[in-house]
Amino acid sequence: GASMFLVICEYREHKIYALFTGDYKASKFPQGLEMYKDVPISIITEGTYGDREKPEPKFKDRLVHSMRDSEELVVIATGDGRYESVLEKIEEARTQKLIPKETVVYIDERKRLTEELNLNEDNPHVYYISSVAEKQDAIYDKTPKVIIVTTRGGVNFFMEEMTSKDRAVILLTNHISDGSRARDWVDTPRYKDITVGKKKIAKRAKILEIRDFCGHAFAEDIAKFLNNFTNIVALFIGHGEKDSKRSLVPVLAKKTNLSRDRIYVLRRDIGYTITTNSAKYYK
Repeated sequence: GASMFLVICEYREHKIYALFTGDYKASKFPQGLEMYKDVPISIITEGTYGDREKPEPKFKDRLVHSMRDSEELVVIATGDGRYESVLEKIEEARTQKLIPKETVVYIDERKRLTEELNLNEDNPHVYYISSVAEKQDAIYDKTPKVIIVTTRGGVNFFMEEMTSKDRAVILLTNHISDGSRARDWVDTPRYKDITVGKKKIAKRAKILEIRDFCGHAFAEDIAKFLNNFTNIVALFIGHGEKDSKRSLVPVLAKKTNLSRDRIYVLRRDIGYTITTNSAKYYK
């Protein structure tokens, strides 16, 4: 989902460019695309969040609040690269003296990528844990701490252990779809039962959705990206629920130079033929 790639089809003097963005959200335009900003290009992008407005960042405020009130903070951050972003924000808050200097960070994954991250190579406050005993020790540690969960097995373990704790705060950083179990975790009132794995557990912890680190782009992110291109032949919206994808069309038509007849919502039963200057339904 996080991969972006460009397909170039050549026939004699003609070239057709098709860019698949994946779940793209970044502050900078990819350097590798600079040379293709003015070519006739068709773009296939996501529509996960539809026309929803981009929320204000909440993680740092929640972190400071939890450390101040001695809450047990657990951050669910599965997916490549997501936990590093969480760790960066924690270290930023530590540097700004917003949280206690001695705040410990436990990450339920073996130590890796430290040479690229350059944050925790010699950081005495960061511990990588993997065994059940290490995870239990992290839970029982009474010093100010944050537990970052990066594996699916870790999600089940820490959800089972922490959901019933009144002082626990569990932050879900991944995209949460309607009807999913994670959506039920968030929406179920406290002191009601939720399902974790095969168990029913009374929800005493605060379970909150945080979108600061989600890799999915909001409408303004997509529009900002598209406005770098001067010659978009067609835009195809995929990867998202049907209503979300449809709601994105008028927003992008307003925020970009694309007319609605150049924006298509992808469906599994319909194909398209892309040329150098148009897109057509393919039967």
